[in-house]
Amino acid sequence: MTCQRSFSALVRTLSTDLLAYAPMGELIGVSQERDTEWQVWTDGVINAIDRCQQPVYDVEQALLQCWQELLERVGMTAVSVTATNIGQQIQVAEPQAPVVSNAT
Repeated sequence: MTCQRSFSALVRTLSTDLLAYAPMGELIGVSQERDTEWQVWTDGVINAIDRCQQPVYDVEQALLQCWQELLERVGMTAVSVTATNIGQQIQVAEPQAPVVSNAT
């Protein structure tokens, strides 16, 4: 969950603070108002931000796969604990079909 929360915060920051129209517009505006060095710098920043999108998508897909596998494992194993007057009985249920076959 910590990993998912951190990733979600990253995506939120990327989409609202970096890729949103207003911040990108400001960056382009700085490029147009300043000299050539600033234009080269802002072009580099824009390209770097653009290159982040595919790796972020790849991580999103990997996390989705992890959650899917985790849910399948949870659905395959069930443990039952029953209290008796002698002690506890612990039974592991027979493996079942996966709970989730395809998560989107």
